[in-house]
Amino acid sequence: MAAPELKPILIFDNYFLEQGTKRLFGLSENGLVDLKIEAVEGNEQFSLLNFFKANDNIYITIQKIENIGTEEEPVFENIQYYYEQIDNIISNVGSIPVKPVLTHGTARTENFELIEDNYEGTPISKIFNLYFKGSVVFLKIDKCYESKNGLFFNVLESILPGKPAGLYFFPKDRTSCNKVKENGFFY
Repeated sequence: MAAPELKPILIFDNYFLEQGTKRLFGLSENGLVDLKIEAVEGNEQFSLLNFFKANDNIYITIQKIENIGTEEEPVFENIQYYYEQIDNIISNVGSIPVKPVLTHGTARTENFELIEDNYEGTPISKIFNLYFKGSVVFLKIDKCYESKNGLFFNVLESILPGKPAGLYFFPKDRTSCNKVKENGFFY
């Protein structure tokens, strides 16, 4: 049983992994780019289990159903494989580091500011649109990325009606934001 050889992932500053569907997106100046984790041999079947970025390296976990028995007496088992991508070189590795802990994020970009604040003893996240003078509040935002048209940000937790966890976009020329993707992880 050999680990599938994977094609390198396109390099982006930030990625978003949708939690339920395991769809992966790169965030670019022009918006979201749908990415696929693919084997060099196109017919290899596997599932993406995990993806994250740490210290500018990409880490991927896939799962493949393998026959660990014989042809006469097959025994199928889910086998996990781990990969590390440094620049454009992806390698199968024995293990990967622990996924970074997601916390309240803070950031200041050209047109936006993400801060951690407090509301009646509860930590909250606020984003201020410095370009258009608007703001939004959520329970917990971990990261953000400014594109040429606005700010992508990931809501980890929300208690606000109509604003569940997920990836949002705050146009720089508007006072409100829109949900773009279901809840997931921003790296």
